[in-house]
Amino acid sequence: MTERRRPYPVTHEGETLFLADWSERLKISYHTLYGRLIRGYTDSEIILGKHNEADPLIILGAWKRPMSWWSRVFRVKPTLMRERLKRGLQHEFVVFGKPRSKPVKPVYLRVGDVAKTCGWWSLRTSQRATTIERRIKDGLCPVDAIFAVDPE
Repeated sequence: MTERRRPYPVTHEGETLFLADWSERLKISYHTLYGRLIRGYTDSEIILGKHNEADPLIILGAWKRPMSWWSRVFRVKPTLMRERLKRGLQHEFVVFGKPRSKPVKPVYLRVGDVAKTCGWWSLRTSQRATTIERRIKDGLCPVDAIFAVDPE
């Protein structure tokens, strides 16, 4: 038995497509879109969903979409996006992250004849690289920074 769908035209941002076509394009279930249609949502709400304060609109260029849409499409955790919004970042940085102004230069530590990065030492000593770097900044010599244990 084939499924028969009636053609429900929906116009969003000047483009008119049938509900089934929007469903394929947006990768949203046809039944979700149809449910919004019969509940009386406007055409934009059918496509975008109803706007609520927990899911703010993010505008990039001509694209105006809820945060959940950006999160789903670009696979960014919503909690990370909310945190970026709270910090007051521009919308493009909320979605894609802020580029580093300078590349991070690794810190090399020399112990005897071995000169390796803090990351290399951290893997071998079960400590975080940032902990080792902090100890170096606090004035410890490399051997003490690598092999010292912080009091808990």
